[in-house]
Order: sequence, then structure tokens, then C-alpha cells
Amino acid sequence: MNRKLYSKLLNISELTPESIVQMFHLFQQYFDNCIYECFLHDLKKKQYVIQLFDTATDTIKGFTTLSLFSHTYLNKKITVVFSGDTIISKHFWWTNELAKNGMKAVLKLTNNDDIPVYWLLLSSGYRTYRFLPVFFKEFYPRYDKPTPEDKQNLMNDVAKKLFEDEFFTEFGVVRFKQGVTFMKKELLDFDKSRLENPHINFFIKRNPGYINGDELVCLTQINENNFTLAGKRMLR
Repeated sequence: MNRKLYSKLLNISELTPESIVQMFHLFQQYFDNCIYECFLHDLKKKQYVIQLFDTATDTIKGFTTLSLFSHTYLNKKITVVFSGDTIISKHFWWTNELAKNGMKAVLKLTNNDDIPVYWLLLSSGYRTYRFLPVFFKEFYPRYDKPTPEDKQNLMNDVAKKLFEDEFFTEFGVVRFKQGVTFMKKELLDFDKSRLENPHINFFIKRNPGYINGDELVCLTQINENNFTLAGKRMLR
């Protein structure tokens, strides 16, 4: 029988030292080159964390960190949501709980805003990138159409603000100089038949450096009109 998860949305300041250690140990199970001080430094730069708990054991089985900030682009104000470290235990890869609770949290935190909300997503693996075509109609970059100039310029503008010279415009990727983590080798190996999926095939070709921790910069707008049917079902 499939086990269930429940979630908590917390301010970073509400985290206990014990829960931070639990999160780090979970992250360590799936990524190499993890340094606790770098993990803690990155965590403190975020505002919120969504934690997923196993209902049977009350232990942390997944989390994602979030930062929300205002940004002015072409004299127009927008809200940018940026996801930081994200992981879920492989025992729960069959669920959409992390994506669902992440989107619900963002909608809750921005529900009084009358300005556009954009999600800047860094993808260091195809599993993360696959969130976009499953739950959103319009997102970039993508295999079936070029990124419109205005969306590309917006991505570049936000990424440069966040990552400065660690963002490589010509490749559309972020390469961290310090604290870079990369998936464990056994998780990088996958059935080549997955390349028949055009989204996965695109991600591998667009970001071949993912095996070394390169993060592909992606952008989508968060609003009800941009959710796919799967996205709308997820949020019910």
C-alpha cells in the first residue's frame, strides 16, 4: 500500500536545527559534493520552505525552498518566485505532492497581488524539468518552439540579478563556483527509451552539463490560465 505524505509551509526562521540536519541528510542521499555550510548558507538566503512528512513516521521525505521578490522589468513590476534546493525521497517519486504543495504555497503567498507572478526554475535534471510540460501550458525553453525574445530577455534579466557572473547567457545555464552539487551517478543513468520523450530529449541536449551540476534556467508564469488540465487537477 502506498504511504501518504503531509506538508508544512514554514518561514526559514521557524526551522529547528534538527529539521535542517534532517533536510541535509535527505539531500545528501541523492547529491554528491554536499557541504553542510554551503547548504545552510543557501537555505538562509531563502524565505520559505515546504517540507513533506511521511504520515507513518513523521520524518521528512521531501522539501523545497522558496524565495519571492519584486522585480522591475521594462518599467513593469512583477513577482518572481525562485526555487532553491529541492528533493523528494525516491519512495515517493510516484507522487506529485512536492509540485502540488509548491504551487499551492506560491498561490497562497501571492493571492493578494495584482501583478504577474513568474516562476524561475533551475533544472539540474530531467525530472525537475518535466514539472513544466506536465503542469504548465506555456514555459521556456522548450523543444517545440523558440523562446520569444521578451521571455528570453526577462529570463536573462532575472538570472543576471540572482546569479551575476555564474549565469552564462550564451548557454542559458547557471554554473555555481562554490557549493555546486550534482546528482549521484546511479541517478544519472536512465533507460535510453526515455529519450523518446521529446521534453526529456530536449533537456539532455539543451543542458548536457547537467551531469556536472549545470542548472538550466527556465521560466513560466503562474496563473490559472497557464495551468494544464493536470495542473488544475493537482490544485483541487
